[in-house]
Amino acid sequence: MCLPDLARKVYAAHGVVASLNVIVFGLSVRVNVPLNFSYFTGLLVLCLSALTAVLTLLFLTLDVVSQTALSSTPAFQLVYLGLMSIFWLGCNAFTTGVWVKNLLQCTTVALDLPDAPAWCQSLHALEVFVWINWLMLASLTIFLAVFVAKQHRNGQQHVWTTPLSRFTVRRGQLRVPTSTKADSDFASLRRLESPTSDYCV
Repeated sequence: MCLPDLARKVYAAHGVVASLNVIVFGLSVRVNVPLNFSYFTGLLVLCLSALTAVLTLLFLTLDVVSQTALSSTPAFQLVYLGLMSIFWLGCNAFTTGVWVKNLLQCTTVALDLPDAPAWCQSLHALEVFVWINWLMLASLTIFLAVFVAKQHRNGQQHVWTTPLSRFTVRRGQLRVPTSTKADSDFASLRRLESPTSDYCV
């Protein structure tokens, strides 16, 4: 089976997002267990990371098994990634303000926890990873929006309804450049369509 370069990038992006959220979920569990899951901000991150990981893996599975999955189209993914970016930004802004106070207590007073140093380290790691996760989601949203806008402007309107991992440039719909950059534009297009960019297993 040969995977185009774009498909490999799409699958890799899904994998990174899912992995980050699994890490966030694990850290959230470590933070919440000593508190008997009574830490609201930890529970908020726990639920959101679980939702993001499950949805991302579900969409990845649908993309692999179905060639026409609606959830794999850029139109759907832009909405999904955009909403998740907003949710995570709001969640992080709220929880970080609370966690800063707890992290200050870690350095100034002894917390009433069985293993306070380990708990503080987990909380600090969680604070870092939730922002890395948001940065990844926001970056993917921006990159996808730029890619779709560029392809649409070049006459590839089917980019909106074609699963991103199976998107190919249609020569018949490609706008012919009118400037002296025509040769370089078509050369770039041929490189994109070259079989050497496929990965076969």
